[in-house]
Amino acid sequence: MLNIRLRTLIALAIAALVLLVLAPTLVTLYTDWLWFGEVGYEEVFLRTLAAETTLGGIVLVVAFAVLYLNVRLAQITGNQPRFTIMTPQGPHTIAIPPRRVKSLLYVAAGAAARIPNRQMAFTSHDRFLSPADTA
Repeated sequence: MLNIRLRTLIALAIAALVLLVLAPTLVTLYTDWLWFGEVGYEEVFLRTLAAETTLGGIVLVVAFAVLYLNVRLAQITGNQPRFTIMTPQGPHTIAIPPRRVKSLLYVAAGAAARIPNRQMAFTSHDRFLSPADTA
């Protein structure tokens, strides 16, 4: 019974996190859609959105490929990752088998690839609607 409750709690926490991350973007997108529709420029909005999405997807794929290849190269050329920590008894070396770290590295590569994609999307969108363009 606890296992089902724990899974439900984790699922709700993930859903809340996704909602908190996506809600501001979706609200901005919706208000821009309403504004462009009000002034009669839906086509401009859709074209801009398609261009940003396409460019963002390309940046995401390229960044992920670079990071993925870097991780694969590190796995092939390196031995077990070793970390040395200081303890009261002296230095202690910890070796982590690559199989345990593999999935974590792929998730980290995907997350890191998403960072330039989000930055590019937000900066290009902000420049498009900046007051300097309307003067």
